Amino acid sequence: MTHRTALFLLTLITSLIQPSVTFSQTFKIATLAPENSYWMEIFRKHATQVEKKTNKRVQFKFYPGGVMGGDRTVYRKIRTGQLHGAAVTNGSIGRLYPDIQLYSLIMKFSTLAEVDYIRKKMDATLLEGLEKSKVVPMGFAEMGFAYLMSKNNIGNIDDLRNNKAWIPEDNNVAESAMNAFSIPAIPLSIADVLVGLQTGMVDVVAASPVGALALQWHTQIHYVVDLPISYTFGVLIIDKKTFQHLSIADQAIVRKELARAMKDIDTKNRLDNISALQAIYNLGIEKVTFNHTAISEFNNSVVAANSHLISTGKMSLPLIHELNEHLKEYRAINNINGRIVKNN
Repeated sequence: MTHRTALFLLTLITSLIQPSVTFSQTFKIATLAPENSYWMEIFRKHATQVEKKTNKRVQFKFYPGGVMGGDRTVYRKIRTGQLHGAAVTNGSIGRLYPDIQLYSLIMKFSTLAEVDYIRKKMDATLLEGLEKSKVVPMGFAEMGFAYLMSKNNIGNIDDLRNNKAWIPEDNNVAESAMNAFSIPAIPLSIADVLVGLQTGMVDVVAASPVGALALQWHTQIHYVVDLPISYTFGVLIIDKKTFQHLSIADQAIVRKELARAMKDIDTKNRLDNISALQAIYNLGIEKVTFNHTAISEFNNSVVAANSHLISTGKMSLPLIHELNEHLKEYRAINNINGRIVKNN
């Protein structure tokens, strides 16, 4: 064996037995969740677990309460590396993956039991689809059914047409719905909605009860329509390029802990929304119940709105068909006629 060959073999063996370089990362995560909210409590709890299990190779710094700006600003900061992730609504992330709004099709579900059945069937598909974009999703957390909440009394669609309704920026589902209803729509970031209500820029919002309380929107509304409009949820995402710098083992730890965090929030929010809706009514905000004629008119407009989304190709037709089939299965098993039974 020549000296050169021996040296090469020694170098090769040394490189194989030496530990690989370990990448450390502090993830900067933005969220609209208030500082003292349950969301932040759970995020920090599981972030601490990640830190311990990775020997501080992976840490998190959270920016709660919208201090990093609205959704567009947050996404820009993620692209430029100022942030590495965010907890966002499914509507706002539709720009990356339109099918993430599948569950939010207008008046698609009649009950939370239907939602639970569908999510067991389809959550994995949506998470996989989202991960094909430039982000790594850590899980979904229910925000609940959104209800129409208004500063002015609204007893039917004509009343709604006399008000200005907020829609989230770049939310195709909300935009199509308002167009179908012929309701004036004002796109705003979530962070700007409270000011919009205070100044009269908007009169109507669609929000979950817990969201309306957390964001203080309840201070500006006087009426809630007792009709779930759409199902909403939050998504915790991390920039894929930054995430992939971690070792495979550290990636697995982060995924496991943050998935647990989202599951904890998912469960807690279900209970919180029930009590939040009652709290809203206890504050003197009036419940509005639509009559049969108003509901039928809503149903017809909803079918038109959802059909428009399908025809324009903004959502996947196979996934919509799969959702409809699962709903049909559930309703057949439970002998239920859904509020909307057409394949809209």
